[in-house]
Amino acid sequence: MALRFKILTGTPARAERCRETVNATGAVSPSAIERTLSRRDVPLREKTLWRLLFESAARAGEVLTLNIEDRDLDNRRAQPGVTRRLGR
Repeated sequence: MALRFKILTGTPARAERCRETVNATGAVSPSAIERTLSRRDVPLREKTLWRLLFESAARAGEVLTLNIEDRDLDNRRAQPGVTRRLGR
């Protein structure tokens, strides 16, 4: 299997290291988030999404699968009923 995916070429002593891909995706700074949230031309839906992502540190897929019924306003939490994954 390793040879099939070209992970290993030759014997382990002469194995070639795969090049690492550079991830250009960086974290958005808190000041950039605040600037976006203070703009009047950004719709409330977008502001809410960005604030939820920034303050909860949740993954985008987790936030996008939430429904209105998942809200627990008294405890300021979201309780998803079923764990869902994007793309499945």
